[in-house]
Amino acid sequence: MTKTTIFRSSRVAIAMVGAVVAPTFAFSQAAPRPAARRPIAPASASTSGPTVFTRALDDRATADTAQAQGRVAAPTLRPGEVVAAPYVEGEGGPPNAGRIIGTGDVPGIPLTESERPLQSAERIFIVVPPGMTSAVGTRYVAVRRGPLLEGVGQVMIPTGIVAVQRAQPGQAVEATVVARFEQLFIGDELVSMVNVPRDLPRPTAQTGGAATRVLWTEGEPALPSLQSYILLDGSVARFRPGDQVTLYRERRLSEDGVVLPESEIAVAQVVRVTAQAASAMIIHQSHAAIQDGTSGRVTARMP
Repeated sequence: MTKTTIFRSSRVAIAMVGAVVAPTFAFSQAAPRPAARRPIAPASASTSGPTVFTRALDDRATADTAQAQGRVAAPTLRPGEVVAAPYVEGEGGPPNAGRIIGTGDVPGIPLTESERPLQSAERIFIVVPPGMTSAVGTRYVAVRRGPLLEGVGQVMIPTGIVAVQRAQPGQAVEATVVARFEQLFIGDELVSMVNVPRDLPRPTAQTGGAATRVLWTEGEPALPSLQSYILLDGSVARFRPGDQVTLYRERRLSEDGVVLPESEIAVAQVVRVTAQAASAMIIHQSHAAIQDGTSGRVTARMP
C-alpha cells in the first residue's frame, strides 16, 4: 500500500518546481555535457560487501526519519481551516445564536427564497446574536445543525462568513456573504468568530499518549481522505489545538489464532477544541479505513 502525505503548501511548491524544470528549446543551444563521474576507489573483497550493505541501511534510516518528520504538522494553524471545521456544542445547539433572515436580491420570477443557496458577495439581512455588536465590518460565522451525537452533543457545521454592512434602528441588519464553505441558506444560524491561536510552536512527539476514538466524519463518506474533518472523543484526552492523533486498527487474531500487530491508518491534527469534543483534519493517510469508532492515540503534543 502506498502512503500519501499532502502538505497544505504543496500545491504552490509543485507549481514552482514545474515552472523551473520546464524544458526550454533553442536551435543554437549546445547539448549539455554529461556530469563528470566521481572516481570510485577500488574496494577489497573483504570490505566491499559490508560497505554497500551499511550504506543501504543508513539510507533507509535517513528515509524513515524524513518520513516521520514529514508527518509533523505545520507549527501554526491556518485560520480558514479552524473556522471551517465542524465542532460540537451542547445538546440544543448554540444558546444565543443569530440568524440569516432574508436576502436583498430581487428575483425576476417568483421563487421560494429559503430554498435558494445564497451566493458570494450577496446582500443579505441578519439578526446578530443577542448581546453582540452590529458595528460595520463585524463578522459572524453561519452554521447549520448536523447530527445529534448521543451523550456528546450537537454537531454544528460552518457554512460561511458574513460581514455587517449597515445597521438602522427598527430594521434588520444588512450584511454581505464574504466566504462560503458549503451551501449557505436563509435560516442558517450565526455565531461569533472563533479565536484562532497564532504563532504556535511545533508539536513534540510522544509515546503512550491518551486514547481517543472517531465520533463522526464530515459528510459521512465511505472512504474519508486527506484534509477531511473528523470529530474526536475528548472525554479522556485533553486536547489542545495543534495536537496530533494517530488513528489505527487494533491488534487482532488471525484465523490461525496468531496475534496480528496494530496497523496505522492515518494521522490527524487537532484544529479546534470544545467542551464536548475535538475537531481534527486528516494530514497523513496510510489506509482509507477511517470510520466512526476508529481507535486513536495522541502521538504529538503541544507544549
